Amino acid sequence: MSTVVSLNAPVTNPSDAPRGTQERPLRIAVIGAGPAGVYAADMLTKSQEVHNGLVLAIDIFDRYPAPYGLIRYGVAPDHPRIKGIM
Repeated sequence: MSTVVSLNAPVTNPSDAPRGTQERPLRIAVIGAGPAGVYAADMLTKSQEVHNGLVLAIDIFDRYPAPYGLIRYGVAPDHPRIKGIM
């Protein structure tokens, strides 16, 4: 069974709101706070869909207490894009 929700209708229950709206953001989990995880989260926040009104909530999880992986401990100088994410 599917439910159709009008974007113009007032939302009384946040769980009835379409995903990706202010009332119910699209939740994304990124596993790993190293360069790849941080870069992925950075690219998601800069995506065209976000600029068109999609609302994201991104959580980054890592098993280590200090985030950033190689960014924190030193990345080769030929990777300035990775260092710029911090």
